[in-house]
Amino acid sequence: MTRAWNLIHSTQGEFFCNVGQVEALQSLYETGANLREINMSSRFLQGIRLPGVDRYRANFRHNKLMQANLRGARLRQVSFVSANLTGADLAEADLREASLASSDVSHARFRNADFEGAILSGANLTGADLTGARGLVAEQIAKSCADPAEPPILPAGLPSPPAC
Repeated sequence: MTRAWNLIHSTQGEFFCNVGQVEALQSLYETGANLREINMSSRFLQGIRLPGVDRYRANFRHNKLMQANLRGARLRQVSFVSANLTGADLAEADLREASLASSDVSHARFRNADFEGAILSGANLTGADLTGARGLVAEQIAKSCADPAEPPILPAGLPSPPAC
């Protein structure tokens, strides 16, 4: 486990030089390591699989998390500011008070996720599936954006976001 932590921390902030970090982080997750409040900013973690992970107050700023599996993850107060979550699976995730400000969540799956108090300012929701999302209000949607040609699937009663 120490080797995995060393690999993760050895390239802190090196955007595209994170060879092996996906595997190391998944290994830590699978062994039950405490991943709460960890700083994982500026990482390339495309395709990482951490379903059900508990990442309270963790930092994923500027991450590349395309196609990530975070289904059912507990991501309360997590920062995804300016992260790329294109096509990620966050169905049933707890995103209460999380910040997705300026993030790209286009074509991501958020079915039945909890967005109570989440910050969506500047988030690109193009083609995202928010079916059954809880805690999502019109004010959050109004601060996000989407391509009008591929609007997000929203819970009934919520307006479409403005164009990006």
